[in-house]
Amino acid sequence: MGRPIPTHIDFKDYIKAIVKIGKIKFDGCRMINGKGSARRFEIFTKKSGVVPEKMWVAHEDKTVWSEDLKKALFNLGVTKKQFQEIVNS
Repeated sequence: MGRPIPTHIDFKDYIKAIVKIGKIKFDGCRMINGKGSARRFEIFTKKSGVVPEKMWVAHEDKTVWSEDLKKALFNLGVTKKQFQEIVNS
């Protein structure tokens, strides 16, 4: 695994895109502020009920790091191009 590199996506746009995709593809999406810069994202489906079906942590910075973007893409089931289109919309 390579060293994480900064992407050109602002963290605020990253959050907005995750929430938007979460509402389209799933039954719920939530972000929880952790200690320091940690932000936990949870995805819910009707099947999972109140227990998150998918969950990951990203660390807030001015821009999104490549490893955090990979986590979001995997858990949301979208490509980088699809994610970028949501960010730019």
